[in-house]
Amino acid sequence: SSGINAEYGADIEDYIEDQGYDEENSQEMMSLKDELMNDDDDLMIDSDEIVNDCDKLMNENDELMNNKDTENIEASLLENDVGAEKRKRSEINEEDREVGEGKDK
Repeated sequence: SSGINAEYGADIEDYIEDQGYDEENSQEMMSLKDELMNDDDDLMIDSDEIVNDCDKLMNENDELMNNKDTENIEASLLENDVGAEKRKRSEINEEDREVGEGKDK
């Protein structure tokens, strides 16, 4: 072939010769490149797993916080019930006292 491609190809061959390029080196480099790409894929998978674990923990934390809020609300309601019960009792006691005082008169 002629033209640019032939010229370009010749430049590459010259470059390869200058670099002392050989087939064995090339195979080794390709293997290393494949290894690095596999390692990169593994790291991406690990990273995704970590993100997923983190999301799960965040969701569990939210759930626990919601449960805690629910428990706090329930505790407040119970306190209100207790307060209301105490008020009723003191009103009854007050009425009993008034009735008792009425008897004395």
